[in-house]
Amino acid sequence: AAKEQFLAKGFEGASISHIAKSADVNTNLIFHHFANKENLWINIKEETLRSQNTALKSDLSSARAYFNDILNYRFDLHDQNPNWVRLIQWQQLTEKESELIGSDPSSPSQWLNEIKHLQEAGKIKRNVMAEHILLFIVFSTHAPFMQQVIPLTQEQKQNYKMMLLEVCCSQFMVPGDVDDKK
Repeated sequence: AAKEQFLAKGFEGASISHIAKSADVNTNLIFHHFANKENLWINIKEETLRSQNTALKSDLSSARAYFNDILNYRFDLHDQNPNWVRLIQWQQLTEKESELIGSDPSSPSQWLNEIKHLQEAGKIKRNVMAEHILLFIVFSTHAPFMQQVIPLTQEQKQNYKMMLLEVCCSQFMVPGDVDDKK
């Protein structure tokens, strides 16, 4: 019931009382299990990720391998979960966006440490802020899925993903990084 309300009305528009009524439970039961609407939202997102067939496995052996893994994960996640895309669209519209991100290891906010690790290892350029790299990846991978203006076929999405990989490598990878997966 919460997922349906969040998908239809977003975080701001959904109310615990409507969720409880739709689920035919008492609002106190929801608060007992989730404490607040923010925790319920995060739980719905994490449930969506758990149902995802693709798990993120970051290969830190080279920048190319890392970027390839992240891009594949993001494209699979968005492609297989239209509800995920909708939740993220709603999340971006709220002032509480940073509170609604959660701490799932697959969340982009968790990737900063990996990017910084690759910078320290001399695989990703240190003169580019890790946060900028993260923003580039997150919003570039959202683009084909969070808009309807330029509909893309699966083949076009794959071509776009390959272009993103090349851009990430040319802009962020340290020249001369061992790159066995090219």
